Amino acid sequence: MIPSNQELTDQQLIERWRGQPAPFLSLLHAFHDRDGYLSESALRAIAKGLRQRAKALNAFLQDIYHDQEILRAGRVPKDRVTENKQFRPEMVGIDVPGGI
Repeated sequence: MIPSNQELTDQQLIERWRGQPAPFLSLLHAFHDRDGYLSESALRAIAKGLRQRAKALNAFLQDIYHDQEILRAGRVPKDRVTENKQFRPEMVGIDVPGGI
């Protein structure tokens, strides 16, 4: 079984990504070292950002499928969630193994 990026330490992520060509996105150009690869410090920053975003997304999904506080507060229009074809109403209130 291949571990997900969330299960890897920063060092393991760096090893997984070491030597990979840097994405062509202009946003990442600042992170390139001379030969066009991502530096270790850039990989650490990216790993930290990805973990933060995964945590935020998981918190959002946990709320949407449980307490729905974000919907009641009007921060996200309820119909944008409940009418989305990806929303699964049968999963409301269900705790999945390992969390979302």
